[in-house]
Amino acid sequence: YKMKPSEDYEDPADVLSIKNAKENMGDFKLKTAKDYTVPEHLRINAERKRSELTILESMIHEQKSSMNGSILRLRDLKIQTIEKMRSLVLELRLIQEALDPSQHRPIPPTPEKKFQYDTETLRRFQQEQENRVQTRPAVQEGGFGGFGGFGGNQPIAAKQSEILSRASSTSTTRSQRTRSSHRRLVPSAELSDLEREAARREEITHLYLQERLITQMNKLAGDFDAELRIVRHKKMRLDVQMKAADLRHITLFEELLLLKEFEKREDVLQEKVSDRIAELDDVKRRSEDFMEQLETKRKEVMRLQEKEKALHAAFLTALGEGNKFAAFLTRVFKKKIKRVKKKEVHGDEEEDEDSDEDSDEESTYESDDEESESEEGSFDDSVCPDNCSPELFDSVLQLREKRLDAEEALVEEKKTMDNLKKEADALAKKVKILEVSLKTAETELEAFQREKQQKLNE
Repeated sequence: YKMKPSEDYEDPADVLSIKNAKENMGDFKLKTAKDYTVPEHLRINAERKRSELTILESMIHEQKSSMNGSILRLRDLKIQTIEKMRSLVLELRLIQEALDPSQHRPIPPTPEKKFQYDTETLRRFQQEQENRVQTRPAVQEGGFGGFGGFGGNQPIAAKQSEILSRASSTSTTRSQRTRSSHRRLVPSAELSDLEREAARREEITHLYLQERLITQMNKLAGDFDAELRIVRHKKMRLDVQMKAADLRHITLFEELLLLKEFEKREDVLQEKVSDRIAELDDVKRRSEDFMEQLETKRKEVMRLQEKEKALHAAFLTALGEGNKFAAFLTRVFKKKIKRVKKKEVHGDEEEDEDSDEDSDEESTYESDDEESESEEGSFDDSVCPDNCSPELFDSVLQLREKRLDAEEALVEEKKTMDNLKKEADALAKKVKILEVSLKTAETELEAFQREKQQKLNE
């Protein structure tokens, strides 16, 4: 009882399985549903449908070509079989000439003579007809009902008698030829035991050869019949497949006509989405560039601030402890001086302009000195006080120049950083606007795809 979990307890394995199922199960909506969303990889257009038609036509052509090849191979096999059987028939007839007619086996028909007939075939046909007539109920003769007065059965009887007479004459002629040849082969005198043994061996050999040749002919005919049945079955399957392919071809063609009607509208919507995506990517790229520049400027500002701190530390180190001119040197180090930036000059007037700038700088420094003297009394940072180390005084002036350079660079970097920040903020707002516009365009395209899918489902 103590191990029983609480009512709101959930097995972690079950929770994980449910989460995995929700994430990977997918959305199985019917294509006919109103809220069905056509996946991007399943969206069809006229070009894809045209390619499907091309693939179907190529498959149909391939199947028909394969069937034609099978028929041509079967035709070649038939020609080869006929040639082989003819040669075997000639060889069999030569062997049968040395045998007694009672020992002759019927020669199997070749494929091209399958529907031809001979005397034996006619005799079998006559026997079948007689048996069929005997099984019929007797019909009364005379009168108009039986057509007896007009001799309705006389033509059939005449034809049958003519066929039988022709067959009997043919068989009689053949038997006479066989007897004459047999009489020529067998001598009138009696044979000795050795001759009879040799004749018996020869007869057995001929019977074996006859059986082997007939077996070969039957095998050739059977192999050809088997190939013919295979091709026939293949043709039947191909007919079913071709009928299904024709129906599929009609369906694809109707869908292609329908997609052509939607193609122009779809191109406009797709172009709108593509333009929004391209513009959004461009703005994001520019925003990323500005952010990288802003990060670079931020690092530069931090470096300049560290440089200022290092200059202050260097000044304190150079000043040392207990220096009686510490206050004066500190005022010199921290004094702000307005400096004129030197401009680049070109041409022949370069030296004159340099001299003018030097005079301007000197006047500027002098005015600054006069202002500082008026504000701070007798303070003069251009003259080293008595008993003060000139090297220390010059070092302080150099540190002040470096400090002023660092401050000016820091001001410029902060100004540039502020401008970059404004540009980045403007681009961020533009990205949000473009994302909303892209979402709207994608919604319109999705609604169009749903409408097109519904038309295809009809």
